[in-house]
Amino acid sequence: MAGSAFLLFMDMIPLPALDHLWGNNKQTSVSEKTDKAAPSEQQPALPMEQEETEPYYSPVQRQIQLEILNGCGAKGVADQLTKLLRKHNYDVVNKGNYLKKGKVNWNVAETRIIDQIGKVDNARQLADAMGVLYSNVESYENPSPIADITIIIGKDYKTLPIFNHQE
Repeated sequence: MAGSAFLLFMDMIPLPALDHLWGNNKQTSVSEKTDKAAPSEQQPALPMEQEETEPYYSPVQRQIQLEILNGCGAKGVADQLTKLLRKHNYDVVNKGNYLKKGKVNWNVAETRIIDQIGKVDNARQLADAMGVLYSNVESYENPSPIADITIIIGKDYKTLPIFNHQE
């Protein structure tokens, strides 16, 4: 009997924190809901001031890959240009003789720079480094290029600043 009097007495005292213990599913009023709303239901707080962050840079920088083709017939000119361009941080991935319709062509008058991936700015930077006129820079989007840029060395190579300013 004393136990039931205690329960009767407990029902009269509101203890909302203990309601879950007795299975009391008392409905709460609208005003109580707004006072005790879950964090996700609350009005959003004012945005915090965002700190300026530096942009993310990859620790590995990709070098522009070059293919150098001899179109003038001078022996060793592709090797010589390879050494010079590697000093300028270019990655020479292929070199050889310029072929036209499957035959070696050593009759290229002016050095040409051909962008193979649609990034003509990279080809122009290379042209600046070599001293090649922009009129000799071409751009294509090759679906499977050997390199980003192809250089065809012409008979004018001796006049290019990169060959005259060797370090």
